[in-house]
Amino acid sequence: MNPFFSIIVPIYKTEQYLPQCLDSIISQGFGDFEIVAVDDGSPDLCGDICDNYAKTDDRIKVIHKENGGLASARRTGIKLASGDYNVRFSGGTYREIDELAEVLNATASELSCTEELRRDLISNVSHDLRTPLTIIRSYAELIRDISGPNEEKRKKHTEIIVNEANNL
Repeated sequence: MNPFFSIIVPIYKTEQYLPQCLDSIISQGFGDFEIVAVDDGSPDLCGDICDNYAKTDDRIKVIHKENGGLASARRTGIKLASGDYNVRFSGGTYREIDELAEVLNATASELSCTEELRRDLISNVSHDLRTPLTIIRSYAELIRDISGPNEEKRKKHTEIIVNEANNL
């Protein structure tokens, strides 16, 4: 099953900030994601850092490519991402991942409430549909039990049922 979203992290000459960046993403509260770390030919230790993180967390995919710039790294990450939604992470502030986690957790909670309301609605509609059928069935049983073989009584009781059905 695909992760809910993919976080695409283009990387070039950021070895001193990279661990903080990856730790921030990994530690946020929403766990159904993957990290696509695109080493854009960085001459420092970024590629090794990413590879070490990928060994400890199977949500991390690392791609090593020749330097092609930020747009090229993002396009590569998007092509290899398998999440239902893609999120581009630009570094800068690490608060954006926490905010994303908060929004996704709130959304998951609301979807859960929506699912519960859907089940309640189906249950109520089912009940509302069964109630008239139950009434009709009870009227039919009434005719059978009270009228017996008497045709005149059966006709009179049937008219009562039809009139009651019209009132529903």
